[in-house]
Amino acid sequence: MSAAAKFGKRLKAVLEICGMALSSLSPRRSDLVLFGSWFGNRYDDNPRFLHEYAAGRPGVRCVWMTRSAQVRERLEAKGQEVCMMGTPKALGLLLRAGRVVYSVGPGDVGPLAAMGGAVIVNLWHGVPIKRVGALLEEKPSRFWDWIRRARSRLSRIYAFSTSEQVSQLYGRVFRLDQSHILDLGQSRTDYFFSDHLNPLRQAWPGKRIILYMPTFRQMGKQRRDMQSVLDHAALDAFCADRGVVFLIKEHYYVSPTDSERYENVVHVQDGAYSAQELLDAADILVTDYSSCFVDYLLLDRPQVFYAYDYDDYKDRDRDFIFDYSKTVPGRVCRSFDGLVQELDAILGGSDAFAGKRREMTDFYFSPSNRGPVAAKQLETILEL
Repeated sequence: MSAAAKFGKRLKAVLEICGMALSSLSPRRSDLVLFGSWFGNRYDDNPRFLHEYAAGRPGVRCVWMTRSAQVRERLEAKGQEVCMMGTPKALGLLLRAGRVVYSVGPGDVGPLAAMGGAVIVNLWHGVPIKRVGALLEEKPSRFWDWIRRARSRLSRIYAFSTSEQVSQLYGRVFRLDQSHILDLGQSRTDYFFSDHLNPLRQAWPGKRIILYMPTFRQMGKQRRDMQSVLDHAALDAFCADRGVVFLIKEHYYVSPTDSERYENVVHVQDGAYSAQELLDAADILVTDYSSCFVDYLLLDRPQVFYAYDYDDYKDRDRDFIFDYSKTVPGRVCRSFDGLVQELDAILGGSDAFAGKRREMTDFYFSPSNRGPVAAKQLETILEL
């Protein structure tokens, strides 16, 4: 980074702190809760499922903040309050809101400069096994330590975790005091425990579903296309022989892969279904280094880890927080042929990693977080 860019970044941070100091003088309503997710572009992830529970509850006003006209139309059609970011109304809400809830960063909802004095709740977007947040940073300078401390003094920042062990991790990831990390689960997994008709089960009745949900590489710049990672023709024949449909859902950051159409190998368009609907429908999950495997533990179904580029990923993308081979609750396959062999074994009734799944469930989820959690999360947020 050039000297000019570093100076600009520091100046922006100082101006943000000044804005937080001024906005902290604004009177705030503890019953006004603003929600947002994924840079304001999506109605998704933990904030979505908490919002769906909270919206319409007596004694609380919930507003979803967005940049997307589609999200606005969708929520308005359901009679829910929504506000476009960057408008005068949005600024007024930001200056009055007592609670702000996000999944990636405060920018999911609006500028942090307008949140001085508010309670800010980071629901995050999945328990990681790869390095994220502060674990990717070099040792912070005195200046950035001062910025962190100033932000903490000018607002009350909390993060929700899923277990005592994950709370310890989040203290390092978000550089928060342990008293500000609350073991309250992930509201997005409430979907697994709700009464619902899964749209994917309805789309493929009577078929077993295998879901491939990989993470991104280099912020979405894939080094291989999906056809080279998976032999679609061979996979389609395998699925046809076993009465299976193989769904591929690439990461939000990744541009869709153009692929020849197959009957039993289906690329799921981004936004067509939530990640929870996909996971809920899957009889087997195939992933790599994605945190989706943690959510899937709550369903106690077989998982396979297709780590075809493990060394390249570890060296060029990011290292892991935990020992990968000792953490993942499923066989690690380094080749397409190995993946197909493991899927064939599972479809034939093998479940060699059931004990490992239970071990990892105990690590990642406190007993109280293995069911619906939105009610206790909302209650806690209003009391903070």
